[in-house]
Amino acid sequence: MSTGEAGQVRRGVIEAIILGRNDNYEPQWTEKLLAAIAYNRAVLTRDGYEFRVAFVEWNPPVGNPLLAPMLVERFPYVRCVVVAPEVHKAICQGPMPIMLNPAINAAVRTSEADYLVVTGGDCFFGRALADRIARGGLLGNRLYRAERVNIRADIDFVSATPAEIEDPANIVSVDTCSEPPYDRPPFTNASGDFLMMDRATMTGLRGFDEAIDFSKLHLDSRLCWTCMDAGMDCELLGRIFHISHTQSYVNAGGAYDSQSYVTEVGLPYLNPDEWGLGRFAWTRDGDRIWHVGLGAANAPAPALDGDASRRAEKVRAGLMALHAQRNDQDPADGASEITKLPLDWVWVAPIASRDEAGVIEGAKGVVDNVAALSLPDKLLPAKTSERRWIFLSLDVLQGDLVVEAIDQTRRPPTLVRASREPVGIWLEMPSESKAVRFGRFRGNGPAVRLKIREARLFGRFRPSPRKEISRGLYGRLKYRLQRFFGPS
Repeated sequence: MSTGEAGQVRRGVIEAIILGRNDNYEPQWTEKLLAAIAYNRAVLTRDGYEFRVAFVEWNPPVGNPLLAPMLVERFPYVRCVVVAPEVHKAICQGPMPIMLNPAINAAVRTSEADYLVVTGGDCFFGRALADRIARGGLLGNRLYRAERVNIRADIDFVSATPAEIEDPANIVSVDTCSEPPYDRPPFTNASGDFLMMDRATMTGLRGFDEAIDFSKLHLDSRLCWTCMDAGMDCELLGRIFHISHTQSYVNAGGAYDSQSYVTEVGLPYLNPDEWGLGRFAWTRDGDRIWHVGLGAANAPAPALDGDASRRAEKVRAGLMALHAQRNDQDPADGASEITKLPLDWVWVAPIASRDEAGVIEGAKGVVDNVAALSLPDKLLPAKTSERRWIFLSLDVLQGDLVVEAIDQTRRPPTLVRASREPVGIWLEMPSESKAVRFGRFRGNGPAVRLKIREARLFGRFRPSPRKEISRGLYGRLKYRLQRFFGPS
């Protein structure tokens, strides 16, 4: 059954995307996974909806048996994608053993369901959420979210009833979606355990951002923000109940196997054509298991029907246009140079240093400011420009640098990676911005080392009031003459 347009309810197949591997991640994790799959199937399969699961077994530890054969044998509604350690080594740039974004995207790319829900193997869907889906149905072009409730880990989940799962006495904490700043769409707090939408829209988005290849943090938030950029509606369906465990981000704190970064860079993101492990070799093992390894690219991609395909293409085109509008900061026609900015107005952060050659080096392990370039008022022209830009010539000798206008709200930060050659970038400066910030993109990467070679301020100006009046009078006179004598 195909998914309808936005505003049109169609029943169909809901496929949950779950990641995992046989690595003793938590005590009795496999048993809890099996219990959650069966529980959620029982909760959601009704009133015209069918529940299936796509399990992605990422980077399975050598020597441990795979989970995939056991899962497909036990559950006829489960399919599996097993991603070899060689693939993980080829694309992962961080310390984590599992990469969320390409794993989820591999399941998205190969799904044949109508709706997809990204969730965890230790999450149980609430009754109110299931009732809302059954009663009101699901719409296309809408992001569905749920509030995450963390429950005790010592419950007997194999035999637990919904009343026990949702018992207030078993609640450890709630990742709120009802308190500021998380009380409005897209409800980003702990969003990674329930992200649901129709497959056509998710295909148009091309899943999660694969450019973040060094961290598991905030990939869910970046998807949520990109959904909003794509013009999607957002609805909070209800609650899910998540087993509280020591290795979650909230509980692990600084021991979490990931690293921080500036999450607003490059939004909305755009994945390449080979997203979802499309550049790797896929081998089928029986009816419901795929193995992904190194070799010639042959990733399957089930076709969307004509209507769904058009909607996916519309989502993609809209994101591409918005990405270009926000991230292409070259000056508009008619811009002219105002002044060359003095580099002695460059401020160096206390956690950074500058040597005699002018090379600035930031502290390692911190996502923070490295330097700033001020725009002193005395250098700005008396007349007001409609728009302003700064051209920067930089030597980025090491690390990943983020450059942005301070106090700006209209554009995401610009990411500049280390290069052997000088890098020239344009940065649009809103009228309220009086400085440019240089910062680190990610915390655990190499320290940023840069040199600001040159900075020039450009602007496009409004004509003077006298010129505007003259232009208007000339236009009206020309119109009257053409009415009597014809075009000149």
